[in-house]
Amino acid sequence: VPLELTIFEEHAELLARQLLIISIALDAELPRRERAELLLEVYANTMLREKTAAYIDSRAHVLQRLLAHEEGPLAPLIDVSLLKMKDRDALEEVVCTWFEGVEFDVVRQRDERLRAYYEARYDARANVLDWDYTMELKPQASIVHKIHFRRWRLSGQAFELRDSAYVTPNRTVASMAAGRLRGSSVLKRGFWGDVTNSPYSALGVECDDE
Repeated sequence: VPLELTIFEEHAELLARQLLIISIALDAELPRRERAELLLEVYANTMLREKTAAYIDSRAHVLQRLLAHEEGPLAPLIDVSLLKMKDRDALEEVVCTWFEGVEFDVVRQRDERLRAYYEARYDARANVLDWDYTMELKPQASIVHKIHFRRWRLSGQAFELRDSAYVTPNRTVASMAAGRLRGSSVLKRGFWGDVTNSPYSALGVECDDE
């Protein structure tokens, strides 16, 4: 029986990421293990392998073609006909920011988020996250290991494969947020993602022993 999913998302950046993740899952040219590794890396890491950044660049071109002309390998699988043209234009604008030549200093921008969150506790953030894990996360999701949670809270890296080098920013985590500049409302592109909860719980917190 064919599986049909309907996605509703108000923000273009989040909807574009959903389309990318779906396109990774449906990429039959890749082995299942490689697709799973790519999906986790793109979904949860702030820094990527160079090969992953190149893959995202190629998928961005495929998604751009889908949104602009409803053509390409994803056209039979993803229906965008119900989107208004302005929404499709907004999505196309987002996927174009994933191209490899686009600048995005995710390390600096994530650090700014951390400083805003921790404030005076920034230099003691390792102790803060230890308390958060022990008192908040572990009682609800003990399957999440402290080492992994700690690494993600400090660096933004949730999943690392073998001895791979993660040297390229994950441009798909960039988004726009409202702010003010010289008294005027503006939209600023940056990193506004999660820096406290971690992505692990969304993937499941229980597992049957076999």
